[in-house]
Amino acid sequence: MEILPTLDAHAHIAPEHSSKDLGDSGVVLAMTLSLDEAALVLDRQEDYITWGVGCHPRSPTSQRTFDLKRFGELAERTAIIGEIGLDSGSRVPLELQLTNFRQAIGSRFQTSPFSQHSQLSCDRARAAGVRAKTDFRANFTLVDG
Repeated sequence: MEILPTLDAHAHIAPEHSSKDLGDSGVVLAMTLSLDEAALVLDRQEDYITWGVGCHPRSPTSQRTFDLKRFGELAERTAIIGEIGLDSGSRVPLELQLTNFRQAIGSRFQTSPFSQHSQLSCDRARAAGVRAKTDFRANFTLVDG
């Protein structure tokens, strides 16, 4: 039986790093923390890194400067969206996180898989109007609401 390379399905890699820096650690889905970070890396051709576009809910700057049009343009250039979601421990107001999250999933919900950042209790998420369905086979979460 052939042994497949390891897969890290959610990593944060600084934009100045490349596949060469990973050595033989396997394949990585690297989630960018902001639209600016995504713009730096999405055109790179990496042997073992696939970059995803994101807007981290704990980043005040990423949340405050989120632009749906720019997000959509960047999302067209990648296979995955990651680091979008809600985080109750963030200094970013939950309402702003929720607005950006809804915009992001509303624009790409039907066409792109995404890895959801979730540090919010189910009760608080429901109270905020988020309903989720999880596909456990792929370990991605699809959210509507």
